[in-house]
Parts: sequence; structure tokens; C-alpha cells
Amino acid sequence: MAKPEDIKKQLAKKVNAVQEKPKTFGEQFKNYLAKIAPSVKTVLPKQFDTERFLRIALSEVRRNPQLSQCSIESLGGAIMQSAILGLEPGLHGYAYLVPRWNSKAGRFDAEFQIGYKGYIDLAHRTGKVAFITAEIVYEDDYFEFQYGTNQKLIHKPNIESEKYGDPEYAKKYYAYIKFKDGSEQFKVITKKQALRHAQRFTTSKNKEGELVGPWKTDFDAMALKTAIKLLFKTVQVSTEFQQQIAKDETIANDPDNVQSVYEVIDMEQTEQEQMPK
Repeated sequence: MAKPEDIKKQLAKKVNAVQEKPKTFGEQFKNYLAKIAPSVKTVLPKQFDTERFLRIALSEVRRNPQLSQCSIESLGGAIMQSAILGLEPGLHGYAYLVPRWNSKAGRFDAEFQIGYKGYIDLAHRTGKVAFITAEIVYEDDYFEFQYGTNQKLIHKPNIESEKYGDPEYAKKYYAYIKFKDGSEQFKVITKKQALRHAQRFTTSKNKEGELVGPWKTDFDAMALKTAIKLLFKTVQVSTEFQQQIAKDETIANDPDNVQSVYEVIDMEQTEQEQMPK
């Protein structure tokens, strides 16, 4: 039979364990970031500071309360995806952490999304792109385009118009790319087409099936991203680029596995480079 002193010690240990356990999701997530920091540092491009990157990730989670409803593992996976690609999540539009309802698990998971600026950044890194841009056409702008053998794209923004820069008067979105070999291509979509694309293809929806995340808070940026994605379906940049953008709108509940997947890709590329011709 246990002695009273032993029982008191056991109770004290349990009380201390409860007291030491983080009381808020923010504290739990902060501790989790400290845990995965070494892995993030390993995959993060050298020009990035790990502490700053993790602070940005923490700020993004604090900024969007719904992310606190996501599993910590999926948040870690999304942050790892962001780190591997060297795209900071948040308001700058390079990448996003988006809560997505997982009906099978009955919970929210954090989805990693590449922003339109992230697509542009990744395209530039290939070394094959001379110029790439994505622009909004407003109601009073002069805009003319034509596909086919005599394709042309002319956009003269009317910056003096009160409608210029107002999301309410955005009419079209386009992406244009010119490669260093002189070839060029562009894609134009309307606001209705962008919305239809979002409703049909995006997985960033709540329990009721409504759009959430940047499609809700930053429609124009996501419409520009849609134009870029459709553009890249018509041009081939590089195999590595295609592998990178394949991670867009994905969920990874195992940060360590995210890293191993990219290690396999890097290994395959290295082996191909070393193969005798």
C-alpha cells in the first residue's frame, strides 16, 4: 500500500505537469516552432534568417485566429513547404497559410498556398525568364489583346481615373512572360472567370463550402495567381519549377516527411546530372 508521502509526491508531479503545460494554442505553437526550427534551418535557403522566418510564421498564425483551429502538425508541414521554397508566408503575397476544413478528420488543417508573387519569384529563379508580370485591368484602362499567330497585348492604365486601383472596378487580369530566348506568351481572364475557377478548383473552403483565405480577403491577388497558373499550363519553364508549383494548395501533416520528399527530388536530379551522356 502506498504511503501518504508517496501519494503526495505523485499528486504534486501531476499538478506541476498541468501547470507546465502551455495554456494557449499560441504558447503550444511557439514551442512547436522551436522544436522544428532545426529542420526549417536545414531546408531554408541561405539568404533567409531562420529566426525571422519563424517569427513571420508565428505572426501569420496570430493574425488569422482560424489557423489556431488547425492541427499543429499541418501548420508545421505548411511552414516547412514555405521554407523549402524560400517563400515567406503572409501579407506580402509570396505564400499563404490557409485553414481548410477536413471533413474526414472533422477538423481544420493548414494548407500551403503559393501567392502570385511566389510564382513570379520561382519563375525568375530558373534563370530562363527575362520578364514576367501579372496585372489588373481597370474599367477606364485601354486594353486590347489578341491570341493566335498575330497575338498582341496592349495595356495602357488610366492612372488618373478614380476607378484605377479600386477592386470594385477590376475587369480583367493577365499574366505575361518573356523568356531569354525571345519567346513570349500571355493569358487573360475576366473577373467572372477567376471567380468560377476559384469555386470549381480551390480547396480553401469552410464547412459550408464557402471560399476562405486569400480568395476571401485578397481576391485580386488570387485572380492574378489564377492567370499565372493558366499561363504556365501553356509554357514549359523547367522540371524543377513544375515540381515546386506542384506543392501549391497542399496539406502535409508530417513536416519531416515534407523534407524527405524534397531530398528524394534533389537526389534524383543529382543522379540525372551525373549520368553519362
